[in-house]
Amino acid sequence: MIAYDRNRQRYAVALAALSGCVDTIGFLSSGGYFVAFMSGNTTRLGVALGTAPHEALVPALLIAGFVVGVTAGSLLATAAGRRRKPAIALLVAILLLTGAAARQLGMEVVTLGALVLAMGAINNTFQRDGEVVSDVLRPRRSTA
Repeated sequence: MIAYDRNRQRYAVALAALSGCVDTIGFLSSGGYFVAFMSGNTTRLGVALGTAPHEALVPALLIAGFVVGVTAGSLLATAAGRRRKPAIALLVAILLLTGAAARQLGMEVVTLGALVLAMGAINNTFQRDGEVVSDVLRPRRSTA
């Protein structure tokens, strides 16, 4: 991370903080499910399938919603080209505002849907060659 300029460092830290806050809100709003931490939902899904299958619907829908968010974000990023980061940021902002408004109106399902879509979409912020990268804090290798 130290190889990046200050603006990129701040952006990465801000996105990590945003995701953590959104996941906390989702976790507290949903009674223990996640909107950004899909391995937690996968664990909950596995446990529910083995012990109480009727409880598997919520984690399954959250995982599916996250995948839809990643896909929508990827399509937007591809269409936006060089402007992908602002386009993704705008989509995420709209989804988070939708989630906040739905929360105020007591529409928990809409809240969780908007939050999980936003957290899926935000994964497209850091891409390299059309692929989401997990090593966003490492600088690109020179091809020269």
